[in-house]
Amino acid sequence: MIRNAQWAMVVLVCHMSLIMLAPAAAQSVSIRDHIERAREFDPTYRAAVAGRDVAQKATEAAKSMLGPKVSLSGSVFRTNRTEESRNLIGQPVDISRRFDTQNATLQARQPIYRKREALGVDQALAQEAAAENTLLFAEQDLQARLVNAWLEVLSARTLVSTF
Repeated sequence: MIRNAQWAMVVLVCHMSLIMLAPAAAQSVSIRDHIERAREFDPTYRAAVAGRDVAQKATEAAKSMLGPKVSLSGSVFRTNRTEESRNLIGQPVDISRRFDTQNATLQARQPIYRKREALGVDQALAQEAAAENTLLFAEQDLQARLVNAWLEVLSARTLVSTF
C-alpha cells in the first residue's frame, strides 16, 4: 500500500509541476481541483471511503435485524384410494375416493426486546463512527500531503527561477 501511496504522490507532484511551469494554466486550476484529483487517485483515501461505505451498510444490516420476522409456508396433500369389494349379489365393485388437503401458513413475529440485536446495532454504529473518523483523518492527511507537495513545487520553482 505504501508503494501505491508513493506512486499517487509522484503523479500528484508531476501534475502540479506541469501546472507551475505553465502559469496561464495554473490560474485555471484551483487547489480544490487538485484535492479532487488527489481523492480519485490516493489509495489511502479511497480505502478509508470504502471502509466508511462498508460500515454504513453494516449498520443498515444490523438495524434490519430489529424488524419483524415473517415466514410463509404451504402444502398440498392428495390421496387417491381405490377399494375393490363385492356387492350383495357378488359382483365386483370398485370404489374410488379422492381426498385433497391444502394448508397455508403465514407467520409474523416481532419480539418486544432483542438484546443481542440491539447490541449489534450499537456496535455497528460505533464501527461506523470509527470509520468516519478514519475517513476524516485520511482527508486531513491527504490535504496535508497535497499542501506539502505544493510547497515543494513552489520551492523548486523559486530555485529554478534564481538560476
